[in-house]
Amino acid sequence: MVEMASYFANADSSPFPFGILNVCDIQHLHAAIAPRPLLVRANLGDQWWPMSGFSELERLTRQVYRFYGAEEQVDFRAEVHEHNLTGPFADALESFLLRFV
Repeated sequence: MVEMASYFANADSSPFPFGILNVCDIQHLHAAIAPRPLLVRANLGDQWWPMSGFSELERLTRQVYRFYGAEEQVDFRAEVHEHNLTGPFADALESFLLRFV
């Protein structure tokens, strides 16, 4: 996520709340969630999750979930879609909720 360091200058800090990148990276947050279900969607058009880091983030998160025997509890996907909960994002969320809630 080093590529996104300049993101702090933008108006919306929601992907990285409270300066969290000063103390950890996203995979550390994912590791704290394991083995509970985790849905991760990256909208490539938003450029909040650079692909150069997304694959590594997924790999490390899956490794932690595998340690718990819970790799099927995590669902990652990077897609291009408009910024809202429609289309593939809504479908993924519905499937995830029906499966785990």
